[in-house]
Amino acid sequence: MRAARLREAPVAVALHRYVEGIIGVNRTWPVELTRLKADEEIHGRRDTLIGELDAFLERAVSEGLLRADLPAAWSGSLLPQLMHLASQQMSQLTAAQAADLVVDTFLQGLGAR
Repeated sequence: MRAARLREAPVAVALHRYVEGIIGVNRTWPVELTRLKADEEIHGRRDTLIGELDAFLERAVSEGLLRADLPAAWSGSLLPQLMHLASQQMSQLTAAQAADLVVDTFLQGLGAR
């Protein structure tokens, strides 16, 4: 998450860096999302990371990259699912190529018009 520079880098650049990094990590250390959400031991760290991502997505909305007319939690719920799908079902793609696919899908569906 730090490598993506979610607070400092331009939103589109940070988004791609974040997605590519998460896909790489998910492929190296696969995690079942439902188990991750249920594990009490990591709840505090997970909540902190989600807060960072939510703040970044709010920044993306305020800077006009994402649509403002959608429920606030929608993009934060959709992005991890897209990354999980790309990590698990697009193994023929490099992490960078999978990130291209995720970011394009994310921005075309949620991007400002």
